[in-house]
Amino acid sequence: MQSTWSSLEVVKLVVQSATPIMVTVVGFWINRRLKEIEDVQWTNHKVTEKSLALFEEMAPLINDLLCYFRYIGCWKELKPSEVIEHKRALDRTAYVNQALFSEEFHTKYSNFMEACFLTYSGWGEDPKLLTLTDRRKGEALEAALGEKWDTSWDDKYFAKEGKVYEYRDEEGNVYKKKKVVVDPTEAEVRNAPHELIVIDSKGEKARKAHDELMSWFSDELGVGFHMSDVTRSGRTTTNVR
Repeated sequence: MQSTWSSLEVVKLVVQSATPIMVTVVGFWINRRLKEIEDVQWTNHKVTEKSLALFEEMAPLINDLLCYFRYIGCWKELKPSEVIEHKRALDRTAYVNQALFSEEFHTKYSNFMEACFLTYSGWGEDPKLLTLTDRRKGEALEAALGEKWDTSWDDKYFAKEGKVYEYRDEEGNVYKKKKVVVDPTEAEVRNAPHELIVIDSKGEKARKAHDELMSWFSDELGVGFHMSDVTRSGRTTTNVR
């Protein structure tokens, strides 16, 4: 009987001794886990702060591009060279911070830029604006622009209807040709999707791509609204051609 009690006493002593150790180990594990969660939350907070800062930097330029291609808002005050500079500034920000953006962002961003600009139009050439010039000229518009329309801008900055662009490989061989068309029908685009460079005269394609891009930003920043919920004050004129 004495030996039995001695065994129980030993067990009690071991348990009593182990309890503080277990509490310490569990407490250490919980604290470590809480610290990991805190670090993740801090990182997510910093990423959100950076994303918000990038949005505040990019959104005004993106809006200016939308205005220019939709003939709304400040479009009359923007020179073609300034529109090109807007694109370059946005590209710089988007690709310098590429690690912070998802693949979905880059897809939507590229879709917006492709709706507005023709790139790779020739060695050393600026991107070409996918919009018409006819409605951008005249005394009233030149007054808003602050200078007379330079006729050299037409070829330097704008894709021209009917022009065919040739794409060459490193050896100079033409491997693809694409023709600039204005407002093609759905059938024309469907029958030659890789042979056309489309100018949407009213900028509707740019608007849709813009809305998708801005909605992505909204979701990323936790705002949670779609651009379709936004009431627009500007409307594209119906006779832009």
